[in-house]
Amino acid sequence: MYNVLGVRGLRIGFSATCGFDSIKDVIEFAVEKGFNAAEINLNVPEFLPERYSMDDIKDIKAMLEQNDFWLTFHAPEDINLCTYQKKLCRSSIDILKDCIDFAYGLGGKRFTFHAGASVEFTMVDKSLRLEDYYRSEYVGILKDSIKELIDYNDARIILCAENAGYFSETKDKAFQHFLGGGLFLTWDIGHAYINKIQMDFMMKNLKFVRNMHVHDVAGGKDHRIIGTGKVDVPYYMSLVDKDDVSFIIEVRPAEAAVQSLHELKQLLDLK
Repeated sequence: MYNVLGVRGLRIGFSATCGFDSIKDVIEFAVEKGFNAAEINLNVPEFLPERYSMDDIKDIKAMLEQNDFWLTFHAPEDINLCTYQKKLCRSSIDILKDCIDFAYGLGGKRFTFHAGASVEFTMVDKSLRLEDYYRSEYVGILKDSIKELIDYNDARIILCAENAGYFSETKDKAFQHFLGGGLFLTWDIGHAYINKIQMDFMMKNLKFVRNMHVHDVAGGKDHRIIGTGKVDVPYYMSLVDKDDVSFIIEVRPAEAAVQSLHELKQLLDLK
């Protein structure tokens, strides 16, 4: 199937969450609407690994090959690698391992995860995060978690940490330690646009970006339809290697992502 995105060397997909019955349903919708990629959000029950048989996986992989289509995956977000609670951290790592296996088995190209965050205490004059107060300990905890995931993944799929949520020096140090050595980055440009710490981190690590979450910011709120806010999306896309990065429109619901794709094509002068 002719797809102008592929001709221009771009992999542009959308974030698939609620409203789909299966991953097959996502692919059919995406191809029909002109995408050549989709990010499967593994928070959604319809996409959980245990729902898919070997026959289902075989059928999905055939669809990907037939349509020259990429799948990327977003890990569950109710996990935490940045916690002193050892059982919670252990369970989180095990869940991510299962998800990595599933994503790889489906031929996934990218696997994005959030590191999580430590508890926040409200003081009289400020807020205090445990990962800031016990920085060296939390850097160690997060590094141990990431190393275990990198070793388990064994370069089967490109593992990407996202700039999401509370982004502290703890995350900076832990991520930086592994970048290019089994860990890469998902750059959420909407998150970074409204958070200077995140933006500074990403701008100094552009060569490690392998996935980008694309959306606009309007009225101080992110995940808006592209072209309705302040973010110069083409500019940020131009900063990374388009041949090595998947661009995921993270605007929901799916029809809003389709509208964003139309707007993005105009901004990029894609016919």
